[in-house]
Amino acid sequence: MTNTATFSATVVIPYATYMVTINDVSKFSSFGDANLGSADFNDSKNILNTLYGINEAHTGAQNEVHFLKALSDLNAGLTVMKMDSNGNFNQMNLNSDNAAVTITGCN
Repeated sequence: MTNTATFSATVVIPYATYMVTINDVSKFSSFGDANLGSADFNDSKNILNTLYGINEAHTGAQNEVHFLKALSDLNAGLTVMKMDSNGNFNQMNLNSDNAAVTITGCN
């Protein structure tokens, strides 16, 4: 990755398409060092499953809330966007009580 300002990763699953961008390089670097090393990848996956309840037993909407909560708690420095039916990506955030996702249009 040579330019974090233009980096994005897109994830396509059966019910949605998401894009992740870096919004804070320092936070992302610390998050990556702590959670994305090859030896720790399975541990990170288990944390998401066990501590945050991100798994196939929950609905997509529930997993979105859990995932955004995990990124917030882990201070990941990432922004998550979701593609709408018109092909536009919109930023996903948690509402004030961390119980639901709010969508903000991207300009």
